[in-house]
Amino acid sequence: MEAFLALPQEELTWNSFSFVGSKTMDMDFKVVELATPFIGGSYMTRGFEEVPGLVLRVKPGGSLKFRLNNKLEAGPGESGCNGTVGLFSSPTMTCKSNSTNIHTHGLHSSPEGNEDNVFLSIAPGESMDYDIKVPEFHMGGTHWYHSHLHHSTALQAGGGAHGMIVVEDPKGSLPKMVQDMPEVPMMLSLVQPLLMMQLEQWSLTPEGESVDGQQLWINSAYPEWRRANTPDDVAARDPIWIAVNGQYRPKVSIKEGQWHRLRIAKAAPEWHTTLFL
Repeated sequence: MEAFLALPQEELTWNSFSFVGSKTMDMDFKVVELATPFIGGSYMTRGFEEVPGLVLRVKPGGSLKFRLNNKLEAGPGESGCNGTVGLFSSPTMTCKSNSTNIHTHGLHSSPEGNEDNVFLSIAPGESMDYDIKVPEFHMGGTHWYHSHLHHSTALQAGGGAHGMIVVEDPKGSLPKMVQDMPEVPMMLSLVQPLLMMQLEQWSLTPEGESVDGQQLWINSAYPEWRRANTPDDVAARDPIWIAVNGQYRPKVSIKEGQWHRLRIAKAAPEWHTTLFL
């Protein structure tokens, strides 16, 4: 543990997009890289542009307007899904791993049409235009989004397909000292290589069909590693950890005497996290 704590700390960074007026964006659901801080190498996983996705900022009365482009190839497990809502603990229910959609937490928005609709399915190679309207009476706050296609939610959202949403506080709704504070968005991502390896394996078709070259949740430095229930398990070599904006133990440089507003959200398929300041 001392060796892990001694790893060099990078300054915390993040990327954001503000929906102002009729401004729109393209968001790609694609294969992205997630470095591991402990044993070297990295994992390829699914994400919205990066892990985590962009911080999306919107004002009350505005809309999250974006085109979600599924850049993945077909499969694995695209065929054979039976339409029953799947649980990530069941190997028979994990499929359609490369189809996706978007779901939000915390927004008072419609669950129908091309808004916050978990029943939409964007297949590999397809696109969907989203227009998630935020009502004018919506309070400001920190929320988040993730993929929520039934049968592959844990695999995708737990693997990195998630990000933060900020509904901005209306001008004059907060004391000026709070309104003017520098903001630091912190998206906590629980990284569980062992669980992701398991879900990736479960997502294959009965014939073991996969996607050539996709190689998701295989460590680039140790490509022979697989999930195995033995004392020499990969979990003992590459433990569970929490990424903050995709970084391991980043630092935030602040000025003495200056207040900062920390916006914190966490994405994980299981487990709670205790924070200390």
